[in-house]
Amino acid sequence: MKEVSKVTRVLSIYNKLVGGEIVNKVFEANRFGVSEKSIQRDIDEIRTYLSQSIVDGYGIVGEVVYDQAKKGYRLKQIV
Repeated sequence: MKEVSKVTRVLSIYNKLVGGEIVNKVFEANRFGVSEKSIQRDIDEIRTYLSQSIVDGYGIVGEVVYDQAKKGYRLKQIV
């Protein structure tokens, strides 16, 4: 598997969330050839970005939450 940069990985996960998809840590870890901890850190970085976007008043207003029923993370948009 070709190595993917962290930036590309984080943006790919972000795009999935924005697109309404469920992000599963195990799947993403296998997809990118990294550990689940790396994917968790990526999700945490996306959470930080979204919370800062709320403060700064730009971007998507939402938070990344774990969906127990779907066993993955999703974007919960705040209206």
